[in-house]
Amino acid sequence: YFNHSNIISASFFSRFTKTAVIFRIMGINPSMRNTLVNNRFTDIILRYCYRSPFDCIISTCDGSGDKEWINKIKNSSTNFSSLVNGVDLKYSTKNVPKELADIDKAKTIILFAGRLEEFKGCLQFVQSFNGALQKTNNKLHGLIIGDGSLTNKTKDLISELNLNEHITLIAKLEHKYILLAHKISNIYISLNRRGNLSVANLEAMKLGQCIIMPQSNIKLNIDLDTDKLIPKNAVIRVESSDDIIGISNAIVSLHRNIESRKHLSRNMKESAQKFIPNWNERISSEINIINGLLNE
Repeated sequence: YFNHSNIISASFFSRFTKTAVIFRIMGINPSMRNTLVNNRFTDIILRYCYRSPFDCIISTCDGSGDKEWINKIKNSSTNFSSLVNGVDLKYSTKNVPKELADIDKAKTIILFAGRLEEFKGCLQFVQSFNGALQKTNNKLHGLIIGDGSLTNKTKDLISELNLNEHITLIAKLEHKYILLAHKISNIYISLNRRGNLSVANLEAMKLGQCIIMPQSNIKLNIDLDTDKLIPKNAVIRVESSDDIIGISNAIVSLHRNIESRKHLSRNMKESAQKFIPNWNERISSEINIINGLLNE
């Protein structure tokens, strides 16, 4: 059982021993996608490794286009399974951190949860929130949970736009309180350029949050799975993570229309129950695949 960081070892055991080998992929990143088309020496070696006769490839279905990538690169004899991550919804209302407790619940709370990195769209979230705030007479409050390489840039942008009183940024928060943050928020925004079936998003979906996210990127096969799993009446899709005006307008529209939020929330929760397992179910699915190989 090898993960992506051990692809060379996985390839060796698959090609030159009789050991059953499972190759585990946690989604597709840009460098893996580039390996399909680049002809650097390292890319040629990686393609050779990826095409090894693994007994099975197990990938995480996170919206990054894992199925399409694997079908292009894998050995024709290799089977693969794509599994959505599991979610357990255990949150706490006891000893709530002050930053979270002090948020004005009378306002429409807009949540962004995730790493503060370029591909997550954290700066675009702040810009979009600012545009929406100006159209709603300051009746919104932004909540950002996470840190990363763009933490300082995010803080600087918040200050530059005079949003310190309107956005709460919490770098680190216990998971049980992140789930509470989902519960107290009215709108959840994901601007992930690499796929929108991350664990944070799955939690929001299973909780039945009102969600704004980008349209799928057909060219890169990103979020094609998301399109199949989530119906159009369960989510607001904007043109892209850079569609600042579109995101702002979506926030304003949902802020003003509580019934629309309820409708989206209800449809999202109903859809999520069909495809998001709990963690025990998710682990059991993978164990069953492994046991199936051992019993062959």
